[in-house]
Amino acid sequence: MDRWEGFLKEFNDIKGRLNISPAHIYLTLKLASSRYGVSRYILIKELKISEASARTLLKKIRSLNVLTPLRGGHILTEKGEEIFKELSAKIKEYSNIESVKNIAPCIHMVVIKGYNKLPNVVIIRDMIIRYGGLIGMVLYKTEKNIIFPDSGEKLRKYYPDFDTYLNKTVELEIGDLVIIAGGNTCLDARLSALNTAFNILRIENN
Repeated sequence: MDRWEGFLKEFNDIKGRLNISPAHIYLTLKLASSRYGVSRYILIKELKISEASARTLLKKIRSLNVLTPLRGGHILTEKGEEIFKELSAKIKEYSNIESVKNIAPCIHMVVIKGYNKLPNVVIIRDMIIRYGGLIGMVLYKTEKNIIFPDSGEKLRKYYPDFDTYLNKTVELEIGDLVIIAGGNTCLDARLSALNTAFNILRIENN
């Protein structure tokens, strides 16, 4: 995650007030990775930010040679592709999870690949709430089971369908950490799960 952390530091060092989280920046890169790229209009629509914030966000990222203009929008440069590739290998996103949809109006899940240690669940749940989530769930993949790391209990005891989904569809690997955030809106849940994941990785990187 060295490229991502270095990029965030450079981004934050640029002058200009902007109330934007790491999740907003990541999602901007993700949108820019599509064949159509990203524009101010897309950011306003997808991230629910103001036109001024969208303009400043794109300007700051572009100044770091991570985005380049194309047909009224922006796509990733080679440097941007390297940063996004690094992120995509470490973080996986999932939404519309039927087996746990009853725990909040909207659910979003982020898997941190190869976390490889039992997490502090209390701290992670606090992060989920602090970043705008209503409720959080933390899971960990051991050699044999998906567990609630604070109690060691198996997920399949309480959510057998979700356990099957994680094993068969998501294909969790040993050492993967699962962060699930519930929110009033799907964007709230997504930002909460992503910002929690990025904060965990930042702490691990220091």
